[in-house]
Formats: sequence, structure tokens, C-alpha cells
Amino acid sequence: MTYVLTNLDFELTWSRDGSPSPIPRVVRRFSRDFQSILRLIAPDATPLPASAATGDFPAVSPGRPLLPWGWTPPVLRAAHAAGLTAHAPDLPLVQQLTSKLFSHSLEIDLGLAMDGATTVSSLDELRAATSAIPGPWLLKHPFGVSGRHQHRSPQGPPSADTLRWAQRHLANTPLVLEPLLDNIDEFSFHYELSPDAPPRFLGACDLHTSSGGTLRGLRPIPSHLAPQALRRGADLAADAASHLGYFGPLSVDTLRGQWQHSLAIRPLLEINPRFTFGRLAIALSNWLDLPPDDSLTWVHPPRADTPPPHGRPLPEEVDPSGASRTYLLPYPKNPRASRITST
Repeated sequence: MTYVLTNLDFELTWSRDGSPSPIPRVVRRFSRDFQSILRLIAPDATPLPASAATGDFPAVSPGRPLLPWGWTPPVLRAAHAAGLTAHAPDLPLVQQLTSKLFSHSLEIDLGLAMDGATTVSSLDELRAATSAIPGPWLLKHPFGVSGRHQHRSPQGPPSADTLRWAQRHLANTPLVLEPLLDNIDEFSFHYELSPDAPPRFLGACDLHTSSGGTLRGLRPIPSHLAPQALRRGADLAADAASHLGYFGPLSVDTLRGQWQHSLAIRPLLEINPRFTFGRLAIALSNWLDLPPDDSLTWVHPPRADTPPPHGRPLPEEVDPSGASRTYLLPYPKNPRASRITST
């Protein structure tokens, strides 16, 4: 029997160099709402409360394995203190792979980086780099997630607000600057890595995000429907992670968009050495025993919105009482026939 822990403060913890700190209320709420979601991976598992991520474990049975959303130093220490079995990869490597500094560096090494994409370590570098981008740009913290910890501009020099934000973070880390594409579509590719075998490809998802980058919906698709240039880049990222010694779940987010009236791709938008909602959507298709060409769309509407028409909650076993406000919609036979609209 396994324990599962949905520590959605994963990136936040790594942004603090793995140090334990108070978890913001909104992150605690999401972790609580999705407390049972990893039972899609381990159906017989016992969910642990979000507070376990900072060491506040309930009574547990020593010797049982722990499966977290992602491994961080506080989670590993808490597992050891509780006597649980922790099959964790090297934590400095997890931090390295999670950082957008790594995915940016890998894009450069593979010849996949866009012109103008760079890292900045000072305000002077930021001013110079933004002046070289002939269009909108995006400035990102290495451990931002779901549209958080980033600033964007339609073009030109950074605003006073962006400079203040950048100065605060540049004291601790370089930031990633890149051209901001006009989004056409986004895809995620999902793998399981083991120490003694090549990365195992599990499937792809069509992602639907808000204008600010927050995930609002997704659906598994046959991998041949995703642009193959994006799949090739994701495969290279999985190979690189495996070569470095990482094992466990890994997902790669990718994007296709318009830049200066031309098609552009970002095959290494993010590398996630942890579970993701795309990976769980693929697991749900297996849970429901759906055929490869059929599936369900996951929808995560803003909390203030009403549930979508014809939406139904996730299975009770993984989302008791519908706490996550995640809804499933029928998946059209032509998976590009309809898209989720989000703001």
C-alpha cells in the first residue's frame, strides 16, 4: 500500500532553494482540493493531507512507499522522519531540470532557441536585451508555474513595475527573457524514466491555457496529432534528463505560435520532473478503459465561473465530493474540432 501526497507547492519550494517555508493559502487550498488525485496513478493509495509536505504527517505505517506530486527536500525529509520508503531521484538534479534556466540552455544547445531568447542577470542586461526584441516579450522567474512569477510587455523597454519586480528577484537568480508568441496551440508530452531503460513515452495532451498562462483545460490526443517538431524536441529533453540520471515522471510543455507574421515553435517551453495534470489525464483514460482514439476533456474553470454545461466531475475515488472543481466533457472524434475558450 502506498501513500500519495499532492504537494502543489513544488515549484515554490524550489524557488526558495528547497527551504521549508509557509505555503500560501491558495496553494494549500489547491493541494487540499486535489489531495486524492494521485490515486489515478496508485488506485489503492492512501492520500496524505497537504500539510505533510512540510513535515506535519498524520499517523502512518512505517515502511510503506510515498508517491508525491514531486520530490523536494522537505518532502524527502518528512518521508524519512515518518519511516516511509522514498524512491526519490537526486534532488539537486530535480531542481536543475525544473529550472527554466536549464530548459533555456538545452534549447540553445539543441539549436532550438528563438532569436532574442536569453538570460539576464542585471537591470542593464534586461534593458539591453528587451531593446533587441522587435515585438512583445516575456520575462520569467526560473521557477514560475502556471503563469505566475512572470512579467510581459507588448514591446520596448521594461516598465517601472517590471524593473522593481526584476530587481527583487535578480538578487537571487538570473531571469529568462524570451519573445512572446501569439499562441496558436500548446501540447504536453509525457514520459516515465527509469534508471535502466530509455524513456518510455506515455502520450500527449492538447493544453488550453488562459491569456496569462494558467491551465484551464486539457485532453489526451493520439500523439500523431501533435506537431512532430514539438514531439522531437520533447523526446530530446526526456533523453537529456535520463542521461543526467533522473528517473520518475517527466512532462514537457511545448507551444506553437505566430511571431512577426511567421510560424514559430517552442519545443522546450517547460520541463517538469514531477506529475502533471496532463499525465493524470492520460492515467484517467486508462482508468476508464477508453480506446486510444477516444477520451475526455478536463476543464478547470475559474472558481467564480459556473460549471460547464454537460460537465461531470472526476471519479469519486480521486476527487471526493468534486472538491477540485474539475469537470469532464465529451471528447469529439475529431480532437481539433472544438476548443475550450478561456480568458
